[in-house]
Amino acid sequence: MGRSYPVEEGDKDARVWCRATESILDNSRICIMNLPSGIDVSMNLTSGEVNDLVTLRILEGYTAYTDEEGRTCGLIIDEVMTEDLGQYTCQIGSATGRFQFGFVSLLNNEEGFVKDVRLPRHFVPENYLISLIPFIIPDNYTVKGSVDIDGKVEMIENMCNWQCIVLHTRDTYIAEDSITVIENGLPVLVAGTGYDLDRDFLIIFVGKPLLPGSEIKIHIDFVSQIQDNLAGFYRSSYFNTFTNETKTIATTQFESTDARRAFPCLDEPDLKAVFTVWLGHTRDTITLSNMNMVDQWELDAEYFLDIYQPSVKMSTYLLAFIVSDFSFTFAPDHERFMVWGPEDRISELKYAAEIGPKIINYYEELFDYKFPLDKMDMAAVPDFQSGAMENWGLITYRDTNILYDEVNYAESNRMRVATVVAHELAHQWFGNLVTMKWWNDLWLNEGFASYIEYLGADIV
Repeated sequence: MGRSYPVEEGDKDARVWCRATESILDNSRICIMNLPSGIDVSMNLTSGEVNDLVTLRILEGYTAYTDEEGRTCGLIIDEVMTEDLGQYTCQIGSATGRFQFGFVSLLNNEEGFVKDVRLPRHFVPENYLISLIPFIIPDNYTVKGSVDIDGKVEMIENMCNWQCIVLHTRDTYIAEDSITVIENGLPVLVAGTGYDLDRDFLIIFVGKPLLPGSEIKIHIDFVSQIQDNLAGFYRSSYFNTFTNETKTIATTQFESTDARRAFPCLDEPDLKAVFTVWLGHTRDTITLSNMNMVDQWELDAEYFLDIYQPSVKMSTYLLAFIVSDFSFTFAPDHERFMVWGPEDRISELKYAAEIGPKIINYYEELFDYKFPLDKMDMAAVPDFQSGAMENWGLITYRDTNILYDEVNYAESNRMRVATVVAHELAHQWFGNLVTMKWWNDLWLNEGFASYIEYLGADIV
């Protein structure tokens, strides 16, 4: 589906388009577009004619077009007028299957780009079951995934009279035929799917209004990518000096809006839920996530699937997982506080493993509130866009912010490690346990942790 772009009145040959998963150029498929003026038009992708669906008259000044594969439902506007500015809805239908919808806008430079990006609140998630099998293979780097989302329908106005569910997704191939919706134990017809790339929306249209108060279960299969852009579920590499090999790992960075790159979800901080994670990996690697692993299944001769216990209720941006060949260290009597990294850097992680439990104990007394998880993992990630990330129970660090020993590093490095570790552990209470409703209050998270980090670092 096409993204929006700015135009001005009087611009020539402006294009609006949506792209289907299959060719539209056969007799069983149609292409319809709703214009900002409210007119529904049919698009003849062979002749280029654009017809008003009600009056059947040809609309002058508009031409339909497609691409070589016949998957594009496109409209060329000869000259942009005021009534052409706004949102367009593409509907690509099939006589036998589900409809596909796309949403795209033409906006002038004064309006800029789409700003109303918040999710509607008529569906609220309660539980996720996420299954991911990453293939950390050159020229592949994909993830075979599925997600089951349980939630409730709320009595709140929405864009489709309760006949749709809106999620987030980005850079992910959705297996549309796999989507199922169950309401109060009974299957509901999935009439079609829609994509709004400006808002990263995946819209599931259903054949009847969903009743407020209903229990909803959604299932989606998908394939996502392990990219190298330091966002979502991405790949990182390092050189192991023990084995003289370059190793590749898969890790995550979801703050602020990149959980949607890893799996379809409701990716806003106030939509907290419980997450159960299943992670696949090869025999020579391990996985880490927010919670403890409780089981492991053998998938085949090469792959295992690690089963993690359900999380505490939390925001999507705090979910984390790692697939790697990392080793670990921990301080004596603190086996539940492990620090992970490449095997040739473990000696440089011992300081972080030593101070981490002390800082947590201090915060528990200071806040008069016990750390709510059964374990804490910290990991040194070779490629990382931030200094560190406070994922609940699995804090990830740029490796330079957690590595230290007395031989190879200056005293300033030790102080840096202490303050960064103290900062991220402070977030386990303020930010994770208590979370801002929207990102414009992020300063509360960071302001508090930036103050408390000095108290935490002072005791070590």
